[in-house]
Amino acid sequence: MKKVYLIGDSIRGGYDSIVRDILQDEAQVLWPNDSSRYAPYTLRALREWAGDSNLYPEKIDLIHWNCGLWDTHRSGLDDMREIQTAPEEYRRVLKAIVCRMRKLFPNAAIAFANTTYVIEEYYGTDFSRRNSDIDLYNRIAAEVMGEEGVEIDDLYTVSRDMPKEYHSEDGTHFTPEGYRVLAEAVSDFLRKQLGRK
Repeated sequence: MKKVYLIGDSIRGGYDSIVRDILQDEAQVLWPNDSSRYAPYTLRALREWAGDSNLYPEKIDLIHWNCGLWDTHRSGLDDMREIQTAPEEYRRVLKAIVCRMRKLFPNAAIAFANTTYVIEEYYGTDFSRRNSDIDLYNRIAAEVMGEEGVEIDDLYTVSRDMPKEYHSEDGTHFTPEGYRVLAEAVSDFLRKQLGRK
């Protein structure tokens, strides 16, 4: 049975077990007991995740990964809301992550899930994300992944097009119905990628 490794933030944490259930007869779906957080954190944590004694990284067939929501968040006072990971740093670190994945998971195909849509008006006054930032970072990711030959799972469009009531009240996460929609989209994408391998 093919082995899939899901890397991502709390959005992945909302759909990973559903994906495992959907694909239970088609693939073994695994993930680290950790969040991808910022892109620099993902780069640092990859070696630790690959070193999990139960993982056997050389046996992973496909990695489906994401980081971006943490990178694009802004916090602080209105006149001091700087983005957490600068665009050029995001670009540099994404390339480094792909390079490190290829070394640590030598037999795995790699796919990137772009960052999901947010409901901006749900945010409070001291913390926010903007879809204009997410659009920019998704474009940066698309450029990097294009250069690296990595397929993209367009979860931004999936999340943007789902009913608003499928988004949670925090503006970032999803209801169980929303996570089900994301899980089905991810599962369909994974099937296609595994069919190519």
